[in-house]
Amino acid sequence: YLPLADKQQFIEGDKRLHIAPVSLSCYRVFNGDFASGGRFYCGAQSLKKLERSTIEVDNHPTIELDFKSLHPRFLYNIQGLPAPVDCYASDKRERSLTKQISLYSINCKSEAQAIKTLVSHTELNNEDAKRHLEEYKKEHSLIAHNFFKSAWRKLQNLDSQLVDGVLTKASNDDIPILPVHDSFIVATRDA
Repeated sequence: YLPLADKQQFIEGDKRLHIAPVSLSCYRVFNGDFASGGRFYCGAQSLKKLERSTIEVDNHPTIELDFKSLHPRFLYNIQGLPAPVDCYASDKRERSLTKQISLYSINCKSEAQAIKTLVSHTELNNEDAKRHLEEYKKEHSLIAHNFFKSAWRKLQNLDSQLVDGVLTKASNDDIPILPVHDSFIVATRDA
């Protein structure tokens, strides 16, 4: 499906390794029906971020282009609203924690589940987790009515459609490309 070049390489430790062609073939995973999920997966996506940054295509450096805070951005855009430049930016907490809070708000089926998940994946206690979730709802009040409704199925389907469009365009233009959910690794010259 992807017009990948013959020599995809990356650095692991102090060695330059070739990526096996089978690890570059993508497949989609849907969840119960064709409107749920649909993300593209391939073996090369399991490379660590640092390893992905060393990928070369035909001895040319690559870059990983990323859609920032895609799922909350989708929630704004679906309503016809402009999204903040970075939906994970906050003056109340670090970006990495805000990203977790956002993802749990969007993906969990209830606020109680989001609190429990946040506590289990961070050093926050229940009270602090609840406070951060409340603050995030206020920061994104225009989309907060979408929180705690397991929206991941719909949003992953939307991001898979976006990825499919990017892959199709790249394929039509003979541009080697490797998707990593909502980002794309391409030769710098093709960025």
